[in-house]
Amino acid sequence: METLSNMAKCGFELISNQWESEFFGQRIAKLQFLPAQTALSPEFNKLEFNQGSAVWHDFDLVQCKLHADQLSQIHQLQSLGFEFVEGELDFCLSLNQGMQSDSGFSIAAIDDIEQLEAIFSSAFLSSRFRQPWFSAEQNSRFYRTWIRKAVLAQFDDLCLLLKNQHNEIQGAISLRAIDSAQARVGLLAVAEHARGRGIAKQLLQSAVNWCLQQQKQQLWIATQANNRQAINLYQKQARLEQISYWFYHSKKRL
Repeated sequence: METLSNMAKCGFELISNQWESEFFGQRIAKLQFLPAQTALSPEFNKLEFNQGSAVWHDFDLVQCKLHADQLSQIHQLQSLGFEFVEGELDFCLSLNQGMQSDSGFSIAAIDDIEQLEAIFSSAFLSSRFRQPWFSAEQNSRFYRTWIRKAVLAQFDDLCLLLKNQHNEIQGAISLRAIDSAQARVGLLAVAEHARGRGIAKQLLQSAVNWCLQQQKQQLWIATQANNRQAINLYQKQARLEQISYWFYHSKKRL
């Protein structure tokens, strides 16, 4: 209890991520700065919070996501052994009825899950759920689970897809409503055999069509900073709102 009290004095708290912990079979937590905390207290740099501190021993992995302009926090995290994992760009597409297309959208059904899992199982090998923190099998299982639950409206609200004349899925995009005016893209992936044909652009248009039907005014979509193709697509239609960085503190590597 003393350690938890000291963490609060230093301006942060560790919050257990129960879902990820159970799914990956690791003790995973999120380091979160307390409200209105613009810089960490000097207490944070005391010996009890060094890399070998018992503060970190309760978890196999501690994650922290910071905005790119939070330079003080970034520096202090790195001094405690947190590693940079990836950058994330968050785009916002402002919607209007003039963006509606005649192509409409097609909602994935339970019968599509097997094909979707095959596509998404290897679509995000370089995401933050990668080695050495997560195994290739864990990465694959995570995204298979995500897209399956999106179809079942258990993770995201739904999954939209495109098929060719042979009823083969060319790509898919999952969506969830944030509130009455906003929605967010969860996952977007194109089948390997269909890449280079503008499928991602068509999927994004399908998402826009669905959002407009739902009377949404904004569509949010995030991507990794190293995903140049996605960035080039999104910046043509949306504005870049936020750049963030993910950091991990890990007891062990796979």
